[in-house]
Amino acid sequence: MLPMVVNVLQSEIVAANDAHIKTAVTSGQRPDLNAITGPETLVKFTKDCITHCWHQSPDSRPSFAGMR
Repeated sequence: MLPMVVNVLQSEIVAANDAHIKTAVTSGQRPDLNAITGPETLVKFTKDCITHCWHQSPDSRPSFAGMR
């Protein structure tokens, strides 16, 4: 699953350096999660997990303990 997610992230956010990535993420840009494929239950879990972890507001992101 992780390689699949990494491939999606690499293909969607193309950056020349860390500063560009920071600017993209803080401005609300996120990868297209529709590129994630696989069993429906796994795809839904993966998309939900990424969506919650990448919430624009850091206070709305789950803690590591909350990810269990």
